[in-house]
Amino acid sequence: MATSAAPDIDLAIEETQRTSFTERIAGMKLSTVGKIKFPEYSGNSDPKAHIRAFRLAISRTHLKDNEKEAGYCRFFAENLAGSALEWFAGLEENSIDNFTQLVSAFLKQYSVFIETRTTEADLWNLKQAPFEHLRAYINKFREIKAKIANLNDGVALAALKNGVWFSSKFKEEMSVRALVSLDNALHRASHFAAYEEDVANLKEQFLASKNAASKKTSTTKEAPTKGQHSYAIDNSTKNRSSTFDLNKHCDFHKRKGHSTEECRAALREKREKGGRRNSQEDELP
Repeated sequence: MATSAAPDIDLAIEETQRTSFTERIAGMKLSTVGKIKFPEYSGNSDPKAHIRAFRLAISRTHLKDNEKEAGYCRFFAENLAGSALEWFAGLEENSIDNFTQLVSAFLKQYSVFIETRTTEADLWNLKQAPFEHLRAYINKFREIKAKIANLNDGVALAALKNGVWFSSKFKEEMSVRALVSLDNALHRASHFAAYEEDVANLKEQFLASKNAASKKTSTTKEAPTKGQHSYAIDNSTKNRSSTFDLNKHCDFHKRKGHSTEECRAALREKREKGGRRNSQEDELP
C-alpha cells in the first residue's frame, strides 16, 4: 500500500516557518540599508572573528536605535550557511529576544573553533629548524608578532635571539652588535636572509658547471672501436745501432734499418749453408 508524501511536505513547510526569534525581533520593520556585504559563516572557523567582522559590516547600515536589536539578529541569521544555518534553524522557537542571546548561543555552539590568544610565549617557543632558511623562520616570527597586542620590544628581541639556529651568521650578528629595536633586528635579518640565498645560488651554479666539465672530459676519453688495433711505437734510439738507416731494407728480416748485404744474420746463414754444401761434397766417393 502506497503512502502519500503530502504529510512530510506539510511538516517541512511548517518547520521552515518556525523561528527562534520572538515577535519583537521577527516582526520589526527595518529601514532600507542599501547594499551591504556581510561576512558569511559556515560553521568551521573562529566564531569570535566572524562576530567582529559582522559588527564592522552592520555599523555601515545606520539603523535606528529601536531597529538595532532586530536588525542585528536578522542580518546575522541571514548570513549563516551550511551547518551553521542548520544549527540556527534547530534553536528553540521564540528563544532569542536580543542580539546578546544570539551571540551567546552562537559562541557556545562553535567555541571549539575559537583560536587561543597569541602571546609573547608563542614567539619564545618558535625555533628555527636545523635546515630551515632564515627567511622562512623570520616570516613565521613576523606572523606571530603581528597577532600580539602591545608587544614588548625587549622580550621580542630576546625571543628572536633565542630562536635563531645556534650556528647562524645572523645569531652571531646579534651577539656582536647591539640592535636598537625589534624592527631594526628584523630589517637586518632580511639582509642576512638575502645573503644566505645568494650564497646558495652561487654554490648551485658552481656545482652545475663543475659537473658539466667533468662529463665533457669523460666523453673525450673514448675506448677504441671494436676490431681496431692499438700499436705502441717505441721512438727511443737508446738501443739502435749507429748504422741504423730507415732508407735501407733487409729482405732477410723484412724490415728497415739496414740492407740485406749488411745483415749479419743473413751472411751467417749464407756461410752455414755453404759449409753444409762443402761437407756433403767431401763425403761423396
